[in-house]
Amino acid sequence: MQSPDQNKAPFNEEVDALRVTLSREERLLHVLASEIELVSLEHANASHALAQAQAALDAASLIYRTSETMLQGLEVQHAQLMQNVKEKKAALHPIRRVPAELWADIFTRWVDEEEYDRIGRLDTHPTDTRLPASLIAASVSSFWRKTALSTPTL
Repeated sequence: MQSPDQNKAPFNEEVDALRVTLSREERLLHVLASEIELVSLEHANASHALAQAQAALDAASLIYRTSETMLQGLEVQHAQLMQNVKEKKAALHPIRRVPAELWADIFTRWVDEEEYDRIGRLDTHPTDTRLPASLIAASVSSFWRKTALSTPTL
């Protein structure tokens, strides 16, 4: 029904129709007011839950960033310590205690044996381009290089 004209009095049949419409609309207003109250409460609860969730997310994010930084630092320390342990184990390896004179003797025998083999191979492989044993020994480590260079028979 259309809104009644405010400037004129309604007829009798219009009064009854207006009362029915008014009653229906008042009930509808009451229902809508209840729904508004419920939805407003749900909205407030959701807003509160969202604020709590955001605070929890912010806290978790901070913990994540902090632990990530700590983890990276620990991984660097671990790698450095692993390298230190590796170097110390290498320094303590029994091969390091072999005297230079024994290495010189080993290198000399190696060179002698290689030269003997090379002479035999030259008959079948005249273009043999393998590196001599003295160069190989000198390229293994600074200690071996020093030993090989200080061994006159090489």
